[in-house]
Amino acid sequence: MERLDKFLCDCGAGTRSQVKLILKAGRVTVDGKVIKDNSCKIDPEKQEICLDGEILGGKRRCVVMLNKPAGFVTATEDPVERTVMELLPADMKHLDLKPVGRLDKATEGLLLFTNDGELTKKLTHPSFGARKIYHVELDKPLTKADMQKLLDGVELEDGFSSFDDIQYVETANSKKVV
Repeated sequence: MERLDKFLCDCGAGTRSQVKLILKAGRVTVDGKVIKDNSCKIDPEKQEICLDGEILGGKRRCVVMLNKPAGFVTATEDPVERTVMELLPADMKHLDLKPVGRLDKATEGLLLFTNDGELTKKLTHPSFGARKIYHVELDKPLTKADMQKLLDGVELEDGFSSFDDIQYVETANSKKVV
């Protein structure tokens, strides 16, 4: 069961405020009955929801995990570079998937794709505090002093960044893996 207004937004009927107006105008029916209450609970799998007489199918939420190889930019389109969208199977193109966050072109690792904007926001917006763990192999050992500098924070091109914790990987024989 889900809220009718959320379902309508997911179907592309409009923003929450637009959907509220659509409902107030009596343009939505559930199983043939006009519904004006935006908090009404529905089951899109079992009920027929119509907007202006047209049946809405709803948008299936989808999450895909992909091991991104080096050499692809995390973007939906790029006129010059190969994008991670090229890595998705052709039969997934209709799902309107977008990458969650980014990995640099040279970076390899787990990349999520979803068509769920709410999930993307929860995973990427700093206010939600989602933790990210990176396994990094360096070309030279990382000193304790360098670790402290990173913990204190560094200024990057796109703003200030810092780390919650940095540790050497105990199974590695050098201090090049953190």
